[in-house]
Amino acid sequence: MKQQRDRRFKQGAASFYMVAIATLVLVIIATSFAAIMIAEISRTSNDDLSQSAYDAAVAGVEDARLAYYNYKNCVKSNRSDCESTHLGDGECNSFAANLGRVDSEDGSGIKIQEGSGNDMDQAYTCTKIDLGSYDYLSSLNNENPTRVVKVKLADGKQASDVKAVKMSWGVEGETVGDVEDLPTLEVGLLQTGGYTFTMDSFDMTKGETTNRGTVFLEPTSGESGDIINKDAFLKSNDKTVQNAPIKVKCDGGSEPQCSAVIVLPDPVDGARNDDTFMLMWSKIGGADSYRNIDVKMELCDVDNCTVESEESGGEDSRMRLDMQVVIDSTGRANDLYRRVEVRLEKEDTGSQRIYALMAKEIKKEVATCENNFEAHNCK
Repeated sequence: MKQQRDRRFKQGAASFYMVAIATLVLVIIATSFAAIMIAEISRTSNDDLSQSAYDAAVAGVEDARLAYYNYKNCVKSNRSDCESTHLGDGECNSFAANLGRVDSEDGSGIKIQEGSGNDMDQAYTCTKIDLGSYDYLSSLNNENPTRVVKVKLADGKQASDVKAVKMSWGVEGETVGDVEDLPTLEVGLLQTGGYTFTMDSFDMTKGETTNRGTVFLEPTSGESGDIINKDAFLKSNDKTVQNAPIKVKCDGGSEPQCSAVIVLPDPVDGARNDDTFMLMWSKIGGADSYRNIDVKMELCDVDNCTVESEESGGEDSRMRLDMQVVIDSTGRANDLYRRVEVRLEKEDTGSQRIYALMAKEIKKEVATCENNFEAHNCK
């Protein structure tokens, strides 16, 4: 009898443990499932907030674009107060009043949507317009692999003050594994010393001067020089010298991976002319995964082209450009913020071509044709 009671007791204890373990497993599964659900809901909510904050920032960009186009129309009418009237003083949202936008009383920005119930509270908190920049940003791809720009300087600087150009390229925000898979960058220079010149002057090197030159910058992970002297452009116009690619050291960071400073020679017969100073860059080759690359162009008034912030005790030798408008906009959705930067072209620099060089002699600033290669048809 005693053995039977012990057997039944042990069987009951085993059942109890089995039920307890099964219950514990179910609780763990249920808790894990609940945690996953909460995490997904939170991530979805954050994604919605992030997208809404981005949309609010873009709304600020669109208002800034409208303000800038109003400013351009004002300038055409020869008014003297266009900048202060349409763009404000350059502070956050200072252009908005001209568009009838009113900042919130608590200073939280220009409202896009008032928060109520399940709605988000959206606003662009700080949008600024800058009529110039210290760099020119562009994107190249296989469909549009080339960019041609007429250089325009701000702050009263002259084209003759430019000593060097710094070219940086790569894939912004992406870490590159093998930098040698990045495309080679072709950089072209076009300049004259006056308004009157002949086509022959673009096929000659006179001493240490030239009106045209082309260099090819090839990415490498090995050693290379940081500064390319002006001989590179000079020799490129010498048909007796092979115009071989120049190795440029690149890294695999998330910033533009390749960078090189090229010293510019002076043009033939005089100081560099502001109206006939152009630069061109184009992507060549590269792995198919890098079909799209970002290119940054900076101009400096010294050969070594130092780019350091004043806060770090360094000097910034970059020259301010009058080629792109910078719109910097921060948007908010509830308590989440997103910031975007947009560049507007001041001119249609991406499609300029100097077809007028087909004429023997030109006495114009720069003649640009749209669909006709005949120079006499250029305006």
